[in-house]
Amino acid sequence: MVLKISPKTWKILEAIPFSQNAYEIAEKSGVSYNSVLWFLNNYRKNYIISSDFNFWKIGLVPLVVLTSMENITIKIPPYTIGLCEVSGLKKMILYRALIPEKFIKKYIKDLDTDVYAVIKGKDIARWLPNSKLTAYIKESETIEPITSKIYEVYNELISQKTNIDREKEKIDIIDLYIIRDKMIFSFAKLSQTLKRIHMYFSNNVTKQLLSYHYNKHVKRLWKYNYIIPLHDTLEYPLRLYYLKGKDAEVLGKLVVNLPYVFTSLIDKDKVMVLAQPTPRMEYLLYDIFTMFDVKKPLGDILISMNKYSKFFSDPSKLFIENEWRYPDIIREIKIIR
Repeated sequence: MVLKISPKTWKILEAIPFSQNAYEIAEKSGVSYNSVLWFLNNYRKNYIISSDFNFWKIGLVPLVVLTSMENITIKIPPYTIGLCEVSGLKKMILYRALIPEKFIKKYIKDLDTDVYAVIKGKDIARWLPNSKLTAYIKESETIEPITSKIYEVYNELISQKTNIDREKEKIDIIDLYIIRDKMIFSFAKLSQTLKRIHMYFSNNVTKQLLSYHYNKHVKRLWKYNYIIPLHDTLEYPLRLYYLKGKDAEVLGKLVVNLPYVFTSLIDKDKVMVLAQPTPRMEYLLYDIFTMFDVKKPLGDILISMNKYSKFFSDPSKLFIENEWRYPDIIREIKIIR
């Protein structure tokens, strides 16, 4: 079924991207604090709510790799944050990683299989509730595309100059534990992060020290919170669009303004787009794709959600003496066919 979004929920969603706690959401949305808390505690089965950071400033690159799945085992190198089986012109494994650029070649070598595509994110574009091609329809409680503004938004995008601040920021293990938890859930409590730090890193970190790191270090790296509102995945599968061509970058930034087009990972002349389109949205996306100089070399790609795994490595195993390291340990998972 198509996800229904009540007017109160929509107000909360609109406030989430640039709020850092439930009090800010309540203030910006006009919804009561208790209602906001209830939403954050009960609606996470329908929404992924995660924080985005300027990863480049801490020496990390978002990476997606599509590989063969002909081997009987799947290698999981360090810095992997997720993998899943996908189906396109062939069965493949999709790897997601956050990794220092100097380790990317080693990472790909350690996958030890045929590689079909590599997307090194020089930018990430996300759908947000205020995206310019999305309208909330109160009567039907749905979000719909604003097709009349597609050319207007396109013209705005091609006139923009992209200047991403990549000046390096100093970080430490405490910052990375906070970032890790905020990537899992934007409004994860620092008290939970403190428990994790005490369990895996050090008992000497206090609540006051953790709060200091959050306010003085992590907030400078925080970009916004993004939301992925999910339909029933059995009815509307998650799809990937791997697009290559001279228009791929601007196309990735354009389509992510549409409802249920969640993320564009942008590389030079190629982009990987994650979406969960309804049939109407799928037709619209294909119409838009035909207007640009892009190709889909791997065809339509569907994600198998029942074969999706997330990995969040212990930062203390990767960031040692204020430097990113590449551990030699590689995990393996057997493929069950």
